[in-house]
Amino acid sequence: MGHSDIDRQVVEGALVWITDSPTEVVLRIESTIASHFRKTSLFPNQQLLKDLDDGSLLVTASITDQKQIIPILKYWLPDVEILLPVELKQSLLYELQFSIDQLSR
Repeated sequence: MGHSDIDRQVVEGALVWITDSPTEVVLRIESTIASHFRKTSLFPNQQLLKDLDDGSLLVTASITDQKQIIPILKYWLPDVEILLPVELKQSLLYELQFSIDQLSR
């Protein structure tokens, strides 16, 4: 990766952690919060895939590290569902269960 590529990524704010292999994330956004995601890009490299008949949205994001998106997902729960990748969904569920376990002691 040349300097111009890195400069472009920094200027565009596309990637916090620079890597050659970003992961695509597919999310379902409930209709109750869909307007926020239509107006503003809240996830890294957010793109609208589809407006669904029930008012919800399918959105993609491109991440290089789960830390880029997990805090945002937590904020918008329960109105955001991770469709892909399954590993991201499992990581979020693990973090949430860990938090519940800590609070339940």
